[in-house]
Amino acid sequence: MLSSIVFVTVFLIPIRSFIIKSIPKGIILAIGLFIAYVGILSMGWLKQEGEIQIAFVAVLKENYLPIILGSIRLLLILFLVFKKIPEAVGIAILAVSVIAIIFASTLPSDSTAIKLLDSADLRKWEGWNYDFKGFAWNWTSTFKAFGNSKIWTSPVTYISIFIVMLINFFDATGTMAAFTHQLDQKTN
Repeated sequence: MLSSIVFVTVFLIPIRSFIIKSIPKGIILAIGLFIAYVGILSMGWLKQEGEIQIAFVAVLKENYLPIILGSIRLLLILFLVFKKIPEAVGIAILAVSVIAIIFASTLPSDSTAIKLLDSADLRKWEGWNYDFKGFAWNWTSTFKAFGNSKIWTSPVTYISIFIVMLINFFDATGTMAAFTHQLDQKTN
């Protein structure tokens, strides 16, 4: 909550545009490549073996369904962007997500094909069984924590607030940059 307050404050004052303009294009490209790496890793094309080693398509036999669905999603995004269809990314994400939910909910639970699609299995979803008593307890315990002096004397608190604020800042900045780029293309 505190990082969000700092984030909103930074976004409302002119320092936001100064920070955005001072980021070199190379760093923006590196952030984009890192996000692409995370996407390819999540898709199943890469498997991390240890801290540094990465194997390319080492588990294609085990992860073929997520790899195929992720690749279809990526190709669909590229095709729709090439055809200049608005909201191409959202359409592709929604379409392939529906297909993934159908696969995950209809294939046998012990199937190796849905190992990475397990979270999309609606048979296991308990979203309607929300414990509101737990929510109320979390809310009151959070406000009790504000009165704890150990939290405010620890440097970890301030470092954590700063890191979460930076994550929010760059996430929102990337989203705004993408939207303004698309809006500039539509107006031209």
